[in-house]
Amino acid sequence: MLDAADGPAALAILRASRYPLVALLDMMMPLMRGDSVIETLISEHILPGKHAIVLLTASPSTVPLAMRAVH
Repeated sequence: MLDAADGPAALAILRASRYPLVALLDMMMPLMRGDSVIETLISEHILPGKHAIVLLTASPSTVPLAMRAVH
């Protein structure tokens, strides 16, 4: 198991991994939200296909942002 303290750290781990990972991302991570991590991975052609992402949120107000990231 790998742990990232913030969005940029999670992005670095996912970019560097030679193996498929399952990542749990929070919408409200420090420095970079989870949806922004997903959007960056998609724009870099790392997703879809390599990693499985679970995007979590405790705030109903962030659900529309999360949905936009995965469509």
